[in-house]
Amino acid sequence: DWDNKAILQYNLELEKNESKYFINVVEREPWDKPKIPAITYELVIEDIIINFYQTGVGILSFHLSNYKHNEPEQILDINDFGRRIYPQFLNDGDPKSPLKSVKENFLANSIELELKILNQKKEIRVKDSFAKFCDWFEGDEPKTISKLPEFITKLLGNKFKHTEHDLKVGDIKLSHVIDDRMFTICWYGNEHCAQILSEKQWSKELNRFEYNYENNDLWYRFIFVDNRNSGIANRNFLRQLNIKHTYDRWIDNRSFFGISRYSFVLLTNRDWFSKNIMLAHLQTMYFQLVMLALIQRASLLRFSDEATKVKLLEKPKHEQRIENQLVYVEQLYERYIHFVNKIFFREPTAQEQGIELYDMLLDNMRIEREVKNLDRELDEIHRYVSLAAQRKENEDLRYLTILATLLLPASLVAGILGINTLPSITSIPDKIFNGVFYPAFWMSVGIIFLITTIFIYATDRLLKFRLFRKRKNRRLFYVVMILLAVLMILIPSLF
Repeated sequence: DWDNKAILQYNLELEKNESKYFINVVEREPWDKPKIPAITYELVIEDIIINFYQTGVGILSFHLSNYKHNEPEQILDINDFGRRIYPQFLNDGDPKSPLKSVKENFLANSIELELKILNQKKEIRVKDSFAKFCDWFEGDEPKTISKLPEFITKLLGNKFKHTEHDLKVGDIKLSHVIDDRMFTICWYGNEHCAQILSEKQWSKELNRFEYNYENNDLWYRFIFVDNRNSGIANRNFLRQLNIKHTYDRWIDNRSFFGISRYSFVLLTNRDWFSKNIMLAHLQTMYFQLVMLALIQRASLLRFSDEATKVKLLEKPKHEQRIENQLVYVEQLYERYIHFVNKIFFREPTAQEQGIELYDMLLDNMRIEREVKNLDRELDEIHRYVSLAAQRKENEDLRYLTILATLLLPASLVAGILGINTLPSITSIPDKIFNGVFYPAFWMSVGIIFLITTIFIYATDRLLKFRLFRKRKNRRLFYVVMILLAVLMILIPSLF
């Protein structure tokens, strides 16, 4: 029941510090680094939450804590490998190991959840090594393979389906609105890194202090969640991106916020304020800001996808399709207006820092621009469907005009002859079978049948794509019209 709700939230209640999130990574040999041995990262699952919104979008979030792995490269590995939900590519040149290359670069070898439900003795273990994608090379059709991993689909339950394979009434069709990466929110406390990034020197060329973070490769990789290298061979470009995506209000206090299209990260020292105040803000208020931006982005993508479906619909050929299309667009526009009024906030908090961070989120996700584009797109679609409906109404009026024109001569003749040209009902057999020809009687009968025939033909031309698409319905229609013609002959004879 969504009448008085904008959001439905569900929490999986877990025993505190007892559930684990394991990320297994294969041995790697980067071209610019020494060989990296295989490793399994162990994180504690603090909470698992799923939110559903009126726009038809849901967000599943894993809240994890890291107590064992402290090195910068390990943090980058956890963020990058831990967020992947399906392989970016398959190596079709090696059908026996199609995942070998992608697992050495982007994808975890496996992700496993060990869940201990609160007040229950049972333990739930869910592991996905992404082996199902190898089935493509064994003849399985891609449409039967869900892109979502088992550690997500098992949590959602059997009613949620990612593919249309075996989709039943009552099931919920899932469509992920982003790519193979989950959005990453991360706090990393590292005294040494924070000190290096916050160092500065006066630049005469720039006429300001130049901070080390502006040209730091590790900071770029932390923002953009890249465990290998920055992938940039232009130091000027690296500097531009670091400045653009860094919220630098507290850099002299060695606190760095980084925001990208798929990450919100915070790097600080490990003093009391950072661990107890800034981390708490990240886990609560800033987390909600990110959720708000994500629901806006996901909703915009969904609205855009539905608007595209309207464009791809077959050109309407009859009024019922046009009416359905018009109702669909009106409902879509109504839901979009509800989204703008209740979810698309300009200032979701009164805190100045929160407003600035939220603005950065909207800017990096290009949400405001997409809202304007979608508003214009929906308006154009609504006008297009309205014009189609108006065109159909004009076509119906043209048919009715033609029908009236066709009936006009016969009506005129009937008016000239008079309505009382038919004999009484008892004398009709004598008029037909006595061998004498009565011109007025047969002319009246002919005019009635002529008018009825023209009416049948014109009405069928007007309605055959609506009510009488089936042959048996058209036959019934003809029988009814002939009976009406007979009644038109007999009724005047009764008076």
